[in-house]
Amino acid sequence: MVELADLIVATSLSMDGRSLALELYELLRSLDKRGWMTASADARARLEEIQQRASAMGADSAERVISQRWLDIVQGIHESMPADDAGKDAWQAFRTRMIPAYEALAAALRVEEAPIPSLRPKNLRRSAFHVTSAVCVLLLIEEVLPLRALIIVPAAFAGFFWFLEILRRFSDRANDAMMWVFKHVAHPHERHRVNSSTWYGTALLIIALIQVPMVCAVGVAVLGLADPAAGLVGRRYGRIRLVNGRTLEGTLAFFGTGVLATLIVLSVWHVDVSFSARLAIGAAAAAVGALAELFTKHLDDNFTVPVASAFAAWGAAVLLGAL
Repeated sequence: MVELADLIVATSLSMDGRSLALELYELLRSLDKRGWMTASADARARLEEIQQRASAMGADSAERVISQRWLDIVQGIHESMPADDAGKDAWQAFRTRMIPAYEALAAALRVEEAPIPSLRPKNLRRSAFHVTSAVCVLLLIEEVLPLRALIIVPAAFAGFFWFLEILRRFSDRANDAMMWVFKHVAHPHERHRVNSSTWYGTALLIIALIQVPMVCAVGVAVLGLADPAAGLVGRRYGRIRLVNGRTLEGTLAFFGTGVLATLIVLSVWHVDVSFSARLAIGAAAAAVGALAELFTKHLDDNFTVPVASAFAAWGAAVLLGAL
């Protein structure tokens, strides 16, 4: 009977914690889009309400981990909430302070099967890293690696990063070191989840198994160029909500950029393919990649997008007789 009561209390805590965490998520997300414009009396009132409810939850909690995570958030709000007349810099500093605490709470709630979304803040360095790495991988695929090495290299890359993932699960110091190395390009939630680079390496290995450089290049190009474009457009201009935090504007930017990126890659390295076939392959890869990005929830889109795009390009190329 006692165990049942504890379970009911813990379940109630997880659900209440999820509801309150979603409010905090929406507030922090709005700061990324509008900055100081959100720093109004309404925003302060919302923060004060979250602080009060979280304080009560922490005091009454039967679940120590979630309780501590909420107390960290309460302390963060208390110590760094901007003043009434604060400007953009103060609110951005507050947001930067709160994101790690929020992501730690999100990780604890996921353990209790009360998932809440991860924050993906605007990060121009990450976007630039995305594009640069894609260009480098494209050059390796099309100009450097022979066909027999097309599997060996991504296998080594994926194996190395999965080794790091295992290591940092057993060592907080290793986790801290990895996050410090990638501090300018890593999302805060990657401290608690598999790193995007690990998923990317795994995707490269899977599409390399097809053993068709053109297909591999298309998958890499769509992820490397269309995904950052979707993020930038969606955060800046996104108004029409779809699913999983994505917007119609971001999805359309993904599709358009994906088609253009594929056309460029095929026009540079695969001129033997007709223009109409290039366009059809690009449209197929971009459309399927956009759907993968839109509906990716539990996995990472650095895995789902290149795999989906590459297989779509492969299928389209086979149907069009381009292979």
